[in-house]
Amino acid sequence: MEETYKFKFSGITDYKPVFSISELELAVQDDKNEILEADFFDDEYEVDRFINDPSIYLYRINGSIASIGSLLPAYWRDDLNDDRIREVGMYVAPKYRKKGFGKSMVYNMTQLCLSKNYIPIAECVISNKASRATLESAGYVLDPKYNK
Repeated sequence: MEETYKFKFSGITDYKPVFSISELELAVQDDKNEILEADFFDDEYEVDRFINDPSIYLYRINGSIASIGSLLPAYWRDDLNDDRIREVGMYVAPKYRKKGFGKSMVYNMTQLCLSKNYIPIAECVISNKASRATLESAGYVLDPKYNK
């Protein structure tokens, strides 16, 4: 498993997203194959689990997934023992990258997280410079507790 940066939300939310929370739809079982094609989740079991949770949100353009957002319980993090913590995640289809969709999804997922009284966190692999830049531009900062 690759090493990751761990982020916490700074509280800064002064941003006008490309799309709004009201344009997001909760993923359902009929979306499963399209979500799997995006290669955002580890496996089919994980997609099923989070569709049923429900924790996966979709933004579509002309019927196709442009971006996937998630608010996942951080079950894989043994160091976190607060049920209110949710990891904010996003995926952007290749043809929509570098157009503000990633930042918009992170922003919207964070706002949704906060509206449900959850504590937003994020994580990205160290080699993924684009994800780090997106998270930082959406108000996340490296958590000094984990990033030495």
